[in-house]
This record gives sequence, C-alpha cells and structure tokens, in this order.
Amino acid sequence: SSCTKDDNSSIHYDLTRGVAISNEGSYGAGNASLSIYLPDKDSVINDIFTDINNRPLGDVFQSIGIANDYAYLIVNASNKIEVVNKYTCSEIATIPSLASPRFFIKINDQKGYVSLWGNGGKIGVLDLLSNTLTKEITVGIGPEKMAIVSGKAFVTNSGGWSTDNKVSVINTTNDEVAATITVGDNPKDIVVDKNGKVWVLCAGNTVYDGNYNIVSQTESQLVRIDPTTNEIESIISLGETYHPSLLEINPTGETLYYGGDWSTSGIFSLSISATSKATTPMIEGYFYGINVDQTNGIIYGLQSP
Repeated sequence: SSCTKDDNSSIHYDLTRGVAISNEGSYGAGNASLSIYLPDKDSVINDIFTDINNRPLGDVFQSIGIANDYAYLIVNASNKIEVVNKYTCSEIATIPSLASPRFFIKINDQKGYVSLWGNGGKIGVLDLLSNTLTKEITVGIGPEKMAIVSGKAFVTNSGGWSTDNKVSVINTTNDEVAATITVGDNPKDIVVDKNGKVWVLCAGNTVYDGNYNIVSQTESQLVRIDPTTNEIESIISLGETYHPSLLEINPTGETLYYGGDWSTSGIFSLSISATSKATTPMIEGYFYGINVDQTNGIIYGLQSP
C-alpha cells in the first residue's frame, strides 16, 4: 500500500524519519525499488528513488547501508551501489562494476566495506569521500553480513551457491585478513552482544538431487566468538532440518532473534546466556527479512508473496 503525496513530501523522503525498505524486484526485470514506512502515519511511500531521480534503481535491490549523510543502496544484479542523500534520497554518486555486491558496513567516516560474491568472494574497500572502490580483499565463498569489533571486521562466508564454513577476520587498519575461524556450515548473519561477543548464525548445508529431493543436511548453529582471541566460546545447535538465515539483536544487546528464510517458519527469541535453542517461536509465519529498531526494540518482518 502507499499514501498520497502532500505538500510536505520532502519529509517523507527522509530515510531517518522512517523505516527504509529494499524491494528486490524480480531477477532480470530491473524493477527494484525503495520504499519508506512512516510509523507516525502508519503509511508507506513507494518508488522513492525513481520518483526523486527520474530513473530506475536497477536489478535486485539487495540491502541498504548508512554512513555519514548518505545511504548506500546495494543493487546486486546491476553490480553497483547507488549513493543517495539519506535526508532527501537524491542521487549523489554511482559506484559501478562491483561483482555481485551484497551488504555494506561503515568502518569510519572515510571508509566502508561491501561484501562481494563475485571473483571468488571478496570484501570491497570503499573510499566514502570519493565513493570509489579502492581495494578488494579475498575472503571465503559468498561473503554476506559483517560486524565490527575493536578494529576487526568479522565476515560471514555463506557459501554462496555452494558451501563454506569460515568467518574471515579483517584488520580494518591495513585492510588485510588477519585470521580465519572455522564455524558451522554456511554462516549467513552476525551480531555483537552487550558484552562485545560476536554471534554467528550458521544456516547449515542442504544437498539436493536432480529432482530437488534432499540428499543430506547438516545442522544449523548459533556460534559465540570471543573477538579478542578469535576463539569459539559456545555452540548452540538449532537442528539438522531447520535452516534459518536471519539473526538480529535487541537494543540492550541481551536477546537474540533468529529464523526466517524462504521455507523456514518462525522467528525465535533467545537470551545471550542461553545454552540451548528456543523451543517455541515468538512470531509465527515465514519471513524473508527481519530487522529490529535499535531505538525502541520494534521488530519489523518482511514477507514475500
């Protein structure tokens, strides 16, 4: 749904006043779009990028990152990032020729990282002052989400279209891989808790035959890592037939929320002090994405028809 524009529409395009939503669109159709949900009005404004900039956003809008005054719109199949003013959504720059970009994270005011599936799995180093790619760091297969702790970037290598079981640790000062941590199969998401510990959600690996019958599965896990030593402190098994790919944390850093994917039902809540998995979902249903507002703890779930 959407609401009718009014004379105060410039406020509606301010991403800091609402919830920015990346609509992937259909692969190959070039119909990705940016929406914003306005909680105070309980309304949605659609097609913001196109409305403001008079051109399509591109093909498969993967994710959104924020740094300084800009929003970084990661357009996966178009192999680019569209940089816009986060208050107006007006275009600032395009960062082209990126090999299947996935997610962005700010390192400091001058530098950001973007995970890249192409060329064997890389982390792209972005100059945020010139909005250019300055370096590529080789990591594992299908790098996805990242987390920053004490000058280190922890990168989940999801396996992409195959499999991987590594978290790459990058020194953000020299932009070099400093360590590699072996975890469960296909690590896909990552958060940092109130104690500064790193939590990695490993989705597990599923192998299919030519008729898409399951041949084998490995268990999904929540893995806690000490970022000082890079050692694994605990592993919570989530099961061999359950393969969630989404992990978030509440504003106090005490409660994990995990679940979600195309065929994975339910969002579960788990204390960071827990030693075993949750048994009952806190939210029923199938979710393609979840996010938590870090100012008020509201959980937003995204569903795809």
